[in-house]
Amino acid sequence: MVFKDASAARAAQQALQASEERLRLALEGAELGAVDYDLRTGNAVWNDRLYAIVGYPLGTPVTAEMINLHTAPEDWEQVQRTLQQAKETHTPFRSEHRIVRANDKAVRWVASNGIFLYDKEGAGSGSSAWYAMLRSSGGSNPRYASRRSSMHWEHSPAALHTTSTTYWPCCAATWP
Repeated sequence: MVFKDASAARAAQQALQASEERLRLALEGAELGAVDYDLRTGNAVWNDRLYAIVGYPLGTPVTAEMINLHTAPEDWEQVQRTLQQAKETHTPFRSEHRIVRANDKAVRWVASNGIFLYDKEGAGSGSSAWYAMLRSSGGSNPRYASRRSSMHWEHSPAALHTTSTTYWPCCAATWP
């Protein structure tokens, strides 16, 4: 008979579960949601908050490109330039832009921040970002907000988009 001490593995599993629970509570308390994008396969997993922001029924199959499909046409080029520059320079991206919700076609301002993840060869393999709904300080219709500097966080769902909690410590210092 061979006995193997499983206490280290059990402790690691418990630490992982505790970390995941802290992340879940933080996201829930801040009304943030999570999404995981794999740029190699095009697969994505959204949580309930991002479904609410973009306006899809829960459980709708999603891909990495679906959120980009809802970027308002007048902001699409700016968002694509921002993402491409970040991907090429391996730097975080930041964008404030409008989206057109899938369910009601309402136009909403969102702020997004994030990073791309790279494989050993330097090719983009995934991305990590968060999205938050914004509102205009001048009224209730964000479609007519003319200055981004006048935007404020709205107490509404936001979405944190991450492939792993281990990326946050290394990236948080580079985000303004």
